[in-house]
Amino acid sequence: MSKSQTERLTAVFLSGFGDDSADETRKRVFAVASVVADDSAWESLERKWLDRTGGIPFHATDCDSDQGDYATIPHTENKRLYKDLSILLAESGVWGFGAAADLAGHDEFFPGVHPEMSYHNCFQKVVNFWVHRAADWKAKHIKFSFDARIQSDFNAGYLYSMMVNDKTQPHHHLLADEVSFLCSRKNPRIQIGDLYARECMKYLDNMFGPVKRPVRKSMQALIDTNRFGGDFYTREHFEDMHRRWDEIQKHAGFTQKDYFDWLDRNGLVDNVTNSFRFLSWLAEQEKLNPDFKL
Repeated sequence: MSKSQTERLTAVFLSGFGDDSADETRKRVFAVASVVADDSAWESLERKWLDRTGGIPFHATDCDSDQGDYATIPHTENKRLYKDLSILLAESGVWGFGAAADLAGHDEFFPGVHPEMSYHNCFQKVVNFWVHRAADWKAKHIKFSFDARIQSDFNAGYLYSMMVNDKTQPHHHLLADEVSFLCSRKNPRIQIGDLYARECMKYLDNMFGPVKRPVRKSMQALIDTNRFGGDFYTREHFEDMHRRWDEIQKHAGFTQKDYFDWLDRNGLVDNVTNSFRFLSWLAEQEKLNPDFKL
């Protein structure tokens, strides 16, 4: 961001609006994405967005597949709308980051591990990305608002609260105390996040799903701005993790005893969420100090 944008963000706080998206069967891919801007960029994009959508609350999946509010609208018009909105987002100055996981790949190499682990990982990756970016931009704090639908996939509010109070993580103080859950039909910013969440989901699904397809033009237009990106966890990622698990633990320098000692030090109990927190904490320590050892 430019110096003037950074100053405005420092003054009015960094605002992040996110959404979740899953493939139609809810078995292949899960994605979380967030889009961020200062007030000036948001207001400009919102005006153009509302004008182009013509009063119909935008939902990326419905528009892209001629469903819901778009079922009676010609296919070519729906595709033109999706294209125009993607161009508006690309030209807006808004930033975006997402995380998507191949759930089938996760289940193949880590059978018995609840897919909620992947949900946690995606959620944490997106939040942590913006926390570090907010620190780089010298923002006072960052506030997140999410589409209420995300609560149906996992307890994002609880996870967020956990991260706010997690003193083991750097920059945790930049997170606003509360996260808001908003209705996408009433909030264009959530609709904008919905579009990017779908693009992240489709990017992974098209490249590594049952049917291989090239990168969508809408996603490529966003990538070309150098303001949009993400982390994509493929089947190969989970295969590599499984193959190198002993090596990963050795490199990280932790054992099961280290994990339980960490729980004791932080007054925590052994559960899925805290096991992920432990791994996230280790990753952060390695990032800050490549020579870190427990």
